[in-house]
Amino acid sequence: MDAGPRIEDVCGVCQDQKLHPVTINCGHVFCYKCIKNVIRSEQNRKIVPRCPTCRGAVNVEILWEAQQYNIKARLPDGFGQNIINGQVIIPAPQFTAANQNATFFWLYQKEGWWRYEERDEREIETAYQQKKERIQMDFGGKTFVISFSTMVQYQRDDPSKCRRIKRVNNAKFDRLKVKGVGGLFCPQVWTID
Repeated sequence: MDAGPRIEDVCGVCQDQKLHPVTINCGHVFCYKCIKNVIRSEQNRKIVPRCPTCRGAVNVEILWEAQQYNIKARLPDGFGQNIINGQVIIPAPQFTAANQNATFFWLYQKEGWWRYEERDEREIETAYQQKKERIQMDFGGKTFVISFSTMVQYQRDDPSKCRRIKRVNNAKFDRLKVKGVGGLFCPQVWTID
């Protein structure tokens, strides 16, 4: 019988199953997005980034280390169900896509194309399906506006910092050279026959 997720599989920041787990220099493991947001938020406040668990200083170089992972991975079934107390953190989309088998990815441009982290991608797709004109999301301690009418993302406090975004299907995704997910670089793997 499956006992469910173990406590060591839970991110100490979001209290959910770790997504793109990253081990920081003190040995604690968090979701990449979670530790990135902690680091960026503390840097924005001009303080030394610290581990949310032990308060040890965090080596910020971990943000630029490449990891091997499935760049097209979807959120696991049941993701968003808080593992600790069963509370739903991220509600499942309440829409029916015209094509149930269609797979879409949301990308943003920053020296190439990057896929949004899967949790953010789900929120963006939900808003898009609900035909919202724009939504606001927090990335790295800053609030960004995602405009579906102009297909750009910009900082709410500084609209001059603007990036193109796009929604692509599976085939188009395969033709692009997507660099990674949510700032987590994914090196291309080549095999020699």
